[in-house]
Amino acid sequence: MSHQDDELLASFVAGEISPDAPALQALFERRPDLRTKARELAQLHGQLEREARLEREVIAEARASTTEFDRARVVRAAAPAKRRRAPMLWAAAALVTLAVGAVLLRQGNDSQPRPVPVLNDAQGLRLVVVGGELRAGSALTIENASVGLNQRLKIELFADAQATGEAIFVKKLDAATQWTPNPGDLTALPATVFARAVIVSAEDGGDRVELESPLLRLSVSR
Repeated sequence: MSHQDDELLASFVAGEISPDAPALQALFERRPDLRTKARELAQLHGQLEREARLEREVIAEARASTTEFDRARVVRAAAPAKRRRAPMLWAAAALVTLAVGAVLLRQGNDSQPRPVPVLNDAQGLRLVVVGGELRAGSALTIENASVGLNQRLKIELFADAQATGEAIFVKKLDAATQWTPNPGDLTALPATVFARAVIVSAEDGGDRVELESPLLRLSVSR
């Protein structure tokens, strides 16, 4: 693709131009394989922006209502809370997601499988899958996973991109950072799933999510 095509796709993903823009439609006619990828990236970008905006509003409201005593308590609690999710990680994830999307759009007809990173928020989880497929014998790896004494790792699979309802498959990893599916794991899965890595707190017998990666779309290969 040309530099002009790259800028056109970036503008579409960022919501700066309409999906019906003639130049964009002409590009999709020349490269129909880009249409679905570009739409998925645009939807993810919009979701991340909404999350970041909501977090900014919540933080601003919380700051306005806190006292000096509250602030002192936060400072004292900061050190043991480092493993918890930072409020602004979604904003950082949005920038990285767009960069990853640009790499995916440039892959073209390259047939060599390569790791597809979904999230690298500089402090959080990173789920890596070779070739963008979920297949028996091919490992899913969780990187940047700092697991505490009372925390556990899991990989969850969902049937839809919004992760509504319960996960259709859950693999508990405890302290392990890699899962290699066997054929039996894939039998009941649909053709496409959405995967995420999560760190949960196991304190008091609970299962509270403390850190998670955005959903990664994977084709199931049996």
